[in-house]
Amino acid sequence: MSDRRVFAAGGAAAAIVTVLVIGTGLGWWNGGPSAGAPAKPLSVRTSLTPRPAFFGDAVTAEVDVTADARMVPATSIHVLPTFDPFVESGAPTVTTSRIGDRLLVRYRYRVQCSTDACVPIRKPLSVELAPVLVTARAGRQPLQATARWPKTSVLSRLQPGDVGASAHFRAPRDLPAPTYASWAGGLADVFTALGAALAVAAFALLGYELVRLLEHRRLRRLVRLTPLEAAVAYARESASRPDASDRRKALSQLAEVLEREGIEPLAETAGDVAWSEREPTPDRTLELAEQVESSRRDGA
Repeated sequence: MSDRRVFAAGGAAAAIVTVLVIGTGLGWWNGGPSAGAPAKPLSVRTSLTPRPAFFGDAVTAEVDVTADARMVPATSIHVLPTFDPFVESGAPTVTTSRIGDRLLVRYRYRVQCSTDACVPIRKPLSVELAPVLVTARAGRQPLQATARWPKTSVLSRLQPGDVGASAHFRAPRDLPAPTYASWAGGLADVFTALGAALAVAAFALLGYELVRLLEHRRLRRLVRLTPLEAAVAYARESASRPDASDRRKALSQLAEVLEREGIEPLAETAGDVAWSEREPTPDRTLELAEQVESSRRDGA
């Protein structure tokens, strides 16, 4: 064989291998795109685990939504399931994944069948859930798909010998009236009256303490007088009284204070006026008070 033929055969073999590799990668031999895009823009598959389940068991219900990612955004997909007589025990778990042009959104629910409608009597209870509805949008076009749930059943946890021919287990619809060891109404009245009495006592104590506080603040605002100032004020106040004995007492007290203060001349004058035979007049009493205040001002 000539070199030209060898090169031609090698080139042809290389071209065939290249076509096979490219065709396999693009899925030419699979009858569809290599990414495995769904034939329809939206498809739904459901599953229940375990199936069957015992009464009260937690069951996992899954809804797998497969969509063409080029047409359907994941945010537009909404699943509307109905699980009656099962009841959801929490919010669903949603996971989103993408492989090429294929979008997979999985909704996982936790449901339980523990109501009266789920009680299996003498034989397993057959349950068929309503079809699940899935909606989405491809651009402005609304999409909708439904899928049936697998048939399942609820099994009893009791053996046939544990349940008699007429025995049925049901939760009571109406609660019985409560009973008390003592007279509830009377005790309520007693405690209400006691609470009212305590409230009145608390308000009375609060008022008493408030009055004391105000009086304490009033006394703190009063000007504290020295003994001499108090004696002078007492003398001035006695001058306004009609009874001369009040003026004698005031002037006598003033004389004692002046003597203790070392103001001898005024102390003697006040004493003489206080105990003279002639009753001290209001004018004379005020005059002595003025003299004492003048001497204090001069001394200051």
